[in-house]
Amino acid sequence: MMKRFVFLFCSVLLVLGCLTGCGKKEDQRTEYPTYVTAEPRVQTPDPELDPTDYKSETEAIFAGILPQSEENFTYSVENETAMLTGYTGTDTNVRVPETLGGFPVTAVAETAFSGRNDLTVLALPATAKQLAKGVFADCTGLTALQTTFPEAGYIGWLFGAAAAEQNNVPALRNIGNLEIVGSVTALPEKAFYGCGNLEAILLPESLQTLGAYAFCYCEGLKYINADRLVTVGEHALDGCLSLQTLTFGSSLSSLGFAALYDCSGLMNLSVPFAGDGGEHPYMGYVFGATEVDFSKGFYPERLRKITVSAPCTVLGNFAFYECSSLYEIILPEGLKTIGIRAFSGCVSLREVTLPRSLDRIGESAFSGCKTLSKIVFSGETGTVGINAFLGCDALTEATVPAGIVIGEGNEPLKRCLSN
Repeated sequence: MMKRFVFLFCSVLLVLGCLTGCGKKEDQRTEYPTYVTAEPRVQTPDPELDPTDYKSETEAIFAGILPQSEENFTYSVENETAMLTGYTGTDTNVRVPETLGGFPVTAVAETAFSGRNDLTVLALPATAKQLAKGVFADCTGLTALQTTFPEAGYIGWLFGAAAAEQNNVPALRNIGNLEIVGSVTALPEKAFYGCGNLEAILLPESLQTLGAYAFCYCEGLKYINADRLVTVGEHALDGCLSLQTLTFGSSLSSLGFAALYDCSGLMNLSVPFAGDGGEHPYMGYVFGATEVDFSKGFYPERLRKITVSAPCTVLGNFAFYECSSLYEIILPEGLKTIGIRAFSGCVSLREVTLPRSLDRIGESAFSGCKTLSKIVFSGETGTVGINAFLGCDALTEATVPAGIVIGEGNEPLKRCLSN
């Protein structure tokens, strides 16, 4: 009985001790520094930028294919339009003509190419808008495809997939170059979801919208012409690990949450604004950060250059906050305001040239940019907010016209000017 009592007594003490210890740990939580939580990026060699011009390469593949003779195709005619029903030729690179028997080819039946594993390159005309499910099923030899987008809303439909989540069927896995033709204006949700072997895709000039998860998990994608897009949905390019360069044009109006999540290979990015283009004006948002304070951990480790293009006039507060891998920032003429802490914690940023149009640099805008060594003001007038260059102790060269008003707490900048 005594042993049992001692055991119970010791157990109670142990539980109380654990509870007390947990309480102490809670009281001793680490507080994060106000400005900078990162160290300058270690200068390990970056991978070489892939020099391949995937756009020209893809265009050349299809430009080199002449239309086949009509005698190599079977078709039916209804309402003065032709439906392609079969290919009887032996060529492995095939371009379907826009007309058969004098009628425009508007549809392609499942029997036309299904099972033709001898085909290597295939180009359909932009007029062929009605494509049967499985029209390319078991075409496992295809390496390049030019096609309209299926009405079903996901690319795997053409290869027999039952749903968008099953896009990457065997017949699709050898296709490296793909061009979408026609007048499609939007790619719906999960349009190319999981197409991990696709390397280059050319989108039509008419396309304005990428739906949510449109190219999610396209790990092998190295090129996409995104420069004409207007809206990009959430997670649209999530997991595109092989993208090194991505350019959005001046027409872009919104980027969805985590649109570029886990684009870990991204090195060069061009955008006309920071963030989503709306209520989340910080770049970490499109990489998956739900709050600006979390941004640092979401930026790709190799993202070394960002170009902000026109028509951007304002970089909002915390725009590129703690993008610790960033070496170079290109700012557009027309930019008027750099917000509070816009580049705070960009500890690898080396040099910055500010456009002539810039009127105001916000408080702490470049605070903690530990390796910033050169700053050039191109304009004749403007104001520099309090602590804008706080902690920029590597600053040794500055071009600052007399009309620039420098606020308090910018000793690194003032010291540089006095030397």
